Amino acid sequence: MKTLVLYDGRHGFTERCLGLLARESSADLDLWPIRHRRGVPAWEGYQGVVFGGPVYFGRWSPPLTKFLKKHAARITGLPLASFVVSLSPRAAALNYYRRDLPPAYTDRAALVACFGGGIEWKKLAWWERWLLKAVRGVETDVSNLNLAEIQTLANWLSANQPST
Repeated sequence: MKTLVLYDGRHGFTERCLGLLARESSADLDLWPIRHRRGVPAWEGYQGVVFGGPVYFGRWSPPLTKFLKKHAARITGLPLASFVVSLSPRAAALNYYRRDLPPAYTDRAALVACFGGGIEWKKLAWWERWLLKAVRGVETDVSNLNLAEIQTLANWLSANQPST
C-alpha cells in the first residue's frame, strides 16, 4: 500500500525536499500538494500519512493546517509522520508546528523531521522580498537544507512499509 504525503509549498523548496525523500526511501509515496489538487484522497487506499509544509513568517502552513483540521477524523486514524520546512532553528520550527496544529496531530506523529529551509530570491513575490529585506536583511538566495533529517524520515518510511 501507498503512503500519502500531504504537503504545502509555494516556491519549490518543499518539492525539492520531497524529491530527495522519494529517492532515498523504498516506500511507495503518493505526493498530494494540497494547494494544487482538488478534492480529497481516497483515504482507504493508504497505509499511513506523512504531512508537512513550510513556516512562512512565523506560521506553519495555514492552508495545510486548515486541510488537516477539516479531515482530522480520517487522517488521525492512520499512522502519522510529519516534517517542517523552515530556515528557523529546529527548536523554533517545532514550536511553530506545535503551536499551529492540534494535539491530535502533534501528539500522534511518530516522527517529526525538520528539513531546514530555503529561499530562492527570484521566486519570491515583490512583497515577500521587501519584507525579508526589511525584517531579516536578506537579499539573496539562502538555504540550510538538512539532508540528515530527510534521510531519517526516508529510513522511517522504508522501515514501516508492509512486508510483501
